Amino acid sequence: LHSEVICRHLCEESAPRGDEVECSFEQDAASPSRARHFVIRTLQAWSLEDLAPDAALVVSELATNAVLHGQSSFDVTLSLLDSGLRIGVRDSSRLEPVPRDAPLNASSGRGLELVEALSARWGAVLLADGKVIWAELDLV
Repeated sequence: LHSEVICRHLCEESAPRGDEVECSFEQDAASPSRARHFVIRTLQAWSLEDLAPDAALVVSELATNAVLHGQSSFDVTLSLLDSGLRIGVRDSSRLEPVPRDAPLNASSGRGLELVEALSARWGAVLLADGKVIWAELDLV
């Protein structure tokens, strides 16, 4: 519990160091919002504010999927690439992400379509204890 509090404090308040940062989030309804703020703060510290709107939306969709469909806590990893930014969201579910065709009047079901539309590339890697869904955003 102590390390969880420290991680939450570091993720929410300290500036990122290096070209890769990670933060863990609990399985609760507020965590996608916390993940969004973590991404925005990190990109501001890295002087990549232009990527923040798309990156925040991508991490929000992936984090929401981890909480709702994966029934899991999750980790967000941000990595600087020569060409842009890689966002990874790791959860403990082995359910593969499958984009679906949501009806026009549906209020949900378009998350992976949004990730695909906003990202230059995206995919998933199944692990023994879950999966990582990743998306790359090119520098604008």
